[in-house]
Amino acid sequence: MRLLRSRLGRADTPGRLVPLGYDIYADIGLLYIRGQGVITQRERMAAMVAWLRDPKYADCSDALMDLSDVKTTPKIGELREVIAVFTQQKPAAARRGWPW
Repeated sequence: MRLLRSRLGRADTPGRLVPLGYDIYADIGLLYIRGQGVITQRERMAAMVAWLRDPKYADCSDALMDLSDVKTTPKIGELREVIAVFTQQKPAAARRGWPW
């Protein structure tokens, strides 16, 4: 699991591990995302941009997201921001066949 060490974390905890991470299982074409605890919008966006830029992401045909241990939910405006950035950042291969 790639838990990203972030400079985007809260000011009182610099360098803390971001509670949202991912793994790409290229052999089965799976993006696996797992979150835990409190996730800020900056952390959500940083994780998404990281997996979108991962070279192995273009080979993913499925995704599984486990948010069962997350204690926060994004607001509607934050979801719109996630969708907008995803639309701009997703690889060309994903634009052809991926629904998200």
